[in-house]
Amino acid sequence: MNRYYIEADFCDLPCTAEVLDGLFCPLTEGLLDLEQHKPDICDPSVGVSLGDRTLNVYLVVDADSPEEAVRVFLTCVRSTLHGLGVATPGWDQMIHAVSFQVSNDADLALNV
Repeated sequence: MNRYYIEADFCDLPCTAEVLDGLFCPLTEGLLDLEQHKPDICDPSVGVSLGDRTLNVYLVVDADSPEEAVRVFLTCVRSTLHGLGVATPGWDQMIHAVSFQVSNDADLALNV
């Protein structure tokens, strides 16, 4: 199991800057709440650029592969948005950049 530090930009979101601004705190709180129920994630962070309607999300995920880590990350973000009543049509087109760093240091395991 490795720890993945994942960050993604979601661009050109289908909402106004005001709506996006209003999502900042609820999305952050939703991810923090999800962290309490999913032992394989931690340390969520959300940033918003109102000018270009971009959402930046950071999350740490414990997973066996980069593909699994990205899948968990994207599922957490999307399900939290849905929980807030935000539809995500064109989800794949919103994801403009996903980057990750990996650490396989056993001392960093989330479940310690």
